[in-house]
Amino acid sequence: MKSPIIEHLQKETDSIILFHSATGKDSISLLDMLYPFFKRIVCVYMYIVPDLEHVNKYIRWAENKYQVEFLQVPHFILNDYVKTGYMGIQKNEDVKYSTLSKLDKQIRVKTGINHTVYGFKKSDSMNRRFMLKELLFEGYNQKTQKAYPLTDWNNALALKYIAHKRLLPPLSYNQKTRSTGFDITDANLMAWLKQYYPNDLQKVTEQFPATKTILFEHEYSKDI
Repeated sequence: MKSPIIEHLQKETDSIILFHSATGKDSISLLDMLYPFFKRIVCVYMYIVPDLEHVNKYIRWAENKYQVEFLQVPHFILNDYVKTGYMGIQKNEDVKYSTLSKLDKQIRVKTGINHTVYGFKKSDSMNRRFMLKELLFEGYNQKTQKAYPLTDWNNALALKYIAHKRLLPPLSYNQKTRSTGFDITDANLMAWLKQYYPNDLQKVTEQFPATKTILFEHEYSKDI
């Protein structure tokens, strides 16, 4: 499947950077759409907690299926967490704040690739809708060389695409809300890790000690 945005991007380059969430529906769909049309795809996974087993399974699946490169890098928000000691993480006020744009530039230098693809959608939020509407070319910013092929998609369409192509289903930490984001303040995430990946939970609680309280309160509330 090739969208007009991918078609436009392919005319400019044969190599792209793809910011990839590893377990999310948008990233799973987008990588499958992109891989037939580019010689080199470098997927960038931004971690909050490094080397989690359940995330690595998705990364290995994508590497094997598409023969793409994966770079695992600290999420830019981690600098904010460390600077403020968020959720009990070891505090360092000397750390400088970072942004997605700064990280993008660093990855471009590291890889030698100048075009970046994101899985942002207008339906994600009001801010995303405004941002994507400002693009000079619908779904592509010629000046920044950033592309957004899923700009007009929604969650249902991404799930339908995954089912149709029989891809690895996205991960959900909470079946009731279909939550897929790795949010360390989410009690459902903590409970899910405890049940299925206790070693991953240990890594999370070691880095962010305050998550232990979140899990305790979640389990305590079920007993009331």
